[in-house]
Amino acid sequence: MNISGVGLKFYQNNVATTKNVNNTEKFALEKTESTRELSEAEEMELFKKEFYEDLSKITIHKTLNNVAINISEAGFKAMKDDPEYREKILSLLKRDLGSSLARNCSAVFTVGATIKEYRGDSWPVGYDSEFYARSQDSFFKKTSEKKDRQKELLEEYMEKRTQAERQQQEMLDEKIAKAERERSGLARAWSSKQQMAKASASVQVVTTLGGVNGKAGEFRVLSGIPSPTELRRTITFLKKYQIIEPLDVLEELGENTRLVIYPTVHAVLSGEDIRKLLETFSEEDDIGEEAGLPGTFEDMPE
Repeated sequence: MNISGVGLKFYQNNVATTKNVNNTEKFALEKTESTRELSEAEEMELFKKEFYEDLSKITIHKTLNNVAINISEAGFKAMKDDPEYREKILSLLKRDLGSSLARNCSAVFTVGATIKEYRGDSWPVGYDSEFYARSQDSFFKKTSEKKDRQKELLEEYMEKRTQAERQQQEMLDEKIAKAERERSGLARAWSSKQQMAKASASVQVVTTLGGVNGKAGEFRVLSGIPSPTELRRTITFLKKYQIIEPLDVLEELGENTRLVIYPTVHAVLSGEDIRKLLETFSEEDDIGEEAGLPGTFEDMPE
């Protein structure tokens, strides 16, 4: 606990120095009005010293972290002139300084010329700025500066620890997100490799444009024969993505134009897709038979 108070003052008598004819110094005490005033002031200073020592012996309860006692000059004079009043004030201070409070507080006690002027004010620690404002020139003061410093160090440590934990969590989240991105990338790359491996395991097919048109008509994919311009655009588009490769000049397109269908066609059209397409054709045939549509020459009228 840090202890501070009014410093004790000591006064010296006015001394006049004279010299005799033999240069021998002698001292004479001047009997003036100021000498009597200093004596009264010295008596008050001695009284304050004794009262300060009595206050220092009082046990302060641990819930009072900071304590200050303000005594007016009129209060000191009243206690000096009336020993009974001095004892009453000392008894009140012993009672209040030794009392337990609900929580740690800072308190200021005020002593005046009468018992009615005695009062105490307290504030919770952490909300005690008023205490420091009203205890700057206190006669008696005890503060837990050491404890406050330890508390500040603890708060600084906890703040740094929280900041470090937050940074570690951010780094961990970033690592998890990065790992997730890498995993997704590897999954996509693996899927692409699987598709390419599936396509490379197949055998390329060499056919003719007439054969492709025939199959398209057989499966009823096309409603009519495309124009040469549409055929050239389609072949050029599929060639761009290495799905087919014409073996003849495009300007001379015809039924005998040869085409190479690469295995990469599986990357855009799987066997499952083809089977589903064929199933739709079978369903259309079943619907036609149920409706009584002619499906053979025997059903046609003679």
